[in-house]
Amino acid sequence: MASKFGWACVVAGVMIGTLAAPPTAQAQQKFLTIGTGGVTGVYYAAGGAICRLVNKDRSKHGMRCSVESTGGSVFNVNTIKSGELDFGFAQSDVQFNATKGQGQFKDAGAWADQRAVFSVHPEPFTVLARKEANVQSFADFKGKRFNVGNPGSGTRASMEELLAALGWKLGDFSLASELKADEHGPALCDGKIDGFFYAVGHPSANIQDPTTSCAAKLVALTGPQIDKLVADKPYYAKATIPAGLYANNPQATATYGVLATVVTSAKIPADVVYQVVKAVFDNFDEFKKLHPALANLKPGQLPPGGIEVQVLDHGYTEQYEKSSGKKADWFTCHGDVFSVGSSKIKPFPPVAPDGRRSFPTKELSKGVGQWNHYYVRAINGEVRLWVNGEEVSGGSGAEPNTGYLCLESEGSPVEFKNLRIRELP
Repeated sequence: MASKFGWACVVAGVMIGTLAAPPTAQAQQKFLTIGTGGVTGVYYAAGGAICRLVNKDRSKHGMRCSVESTGGSVFNVNTIKSGELDFGFAQSDVQFNATKGQGQFKDAGAWADQRAVFSVHPEPFTVLARKEANVQSFADFKGKRFNVGNPGSGTRASMEELLAALGWKLGDFSLASELKADEHGPALCDGKIDGFFYAVGHPSANIQDPTTSCAAKLVALTGPQIDKLVADKPYYAKATIPAGLYANNPQATATYGVLATVVTSAKIPADVVYQVVKAVFDNFDEFKKLHPALANLKPGQLPPGGIEVQVLDHGYTEQYEKSSGKKADWFTCHGDVFSVGSSKIKPFPPVAPDGRRSFPTKELSKGVGQWNHYYVRAINGEVRLWVNGEEVSGGSGAEPNTGYLCLESEGSPVEFKNLRIRELP
């Protein structure tokens, strides 16, 4: 998301990456592995759900998917990078840091080949305390035995960022244990630790077991330091664990958290990524039923409306017609302008058969691996697009005519350079 503008022009150099096309059935079976987390966590269950849907059609695409229980987000990212995993789950903060080469990835440097596949469920940071520890707030854990998460997990990375924001060190705990997610619940109920921190989608068996077995208590993560941390980090957002979701915890619990994302490498063939995404979104209702934490997912989290300027990979037309069996007469790959959701615009001719899109007067965009120059001007409710030096499409009477500018890569990698944004009078 960039800045908020009423009227603006945007100039960008854009290079579109290869978009996956549906493969024909493979004679030789391909194997792909998804790195998840502990077996009691949501990553493992969600990974199993993805593989189940991929494997339903393995006779068509020739791919067999399996899940691997791992140490979590950081491990998954590093193992995908080394080529030992094909896909993996990662917290959005871990994904961000790996791309930028910061935080726990500072020594390794930026990973330019990381690719986001899709986001899954929210993961509120969840703090659980032993009932007998008499903990009322996170500050009460000073001097107590606390599980900070195993090295290589996203939970551990987020815990370290929280401690830094609070001005704490691991030495502020009498014991900073490094148990895995599968181990911290039993340790809490056995009296070996007083609390733990865990990033997890809800509801989770990992939290349900100790709240039921030993009446463990949820602890809020709030306060000025938390507010500043959330404000400073683009991958964090406030969250609430609903009241009564877990036994012995009738109150709503305020916290903050991240999103679970599925990531891969640019080295993974595009047709493999396509089949994984297709398996999930073609069976989205079934996917949501495979774990309670997935039940409230929505296919898209876009704003309710907007004006879209769309340029697609040249291969998308063929892909669409092969996968849908329908003629691709309602879009082009060279610069459509149209309204989305509740928004409105009167498209300039030529228009799509349904009258909603302005089709380009010329096909001027270049193909995969070549730079394109786009100029978009929005003023007085009028949007116009130039592709490689010539005006091709647009519309007038845009409603609403103020809002945000957003650059989006949807379905295939897109690189941008030489971006210039100018607010118009």
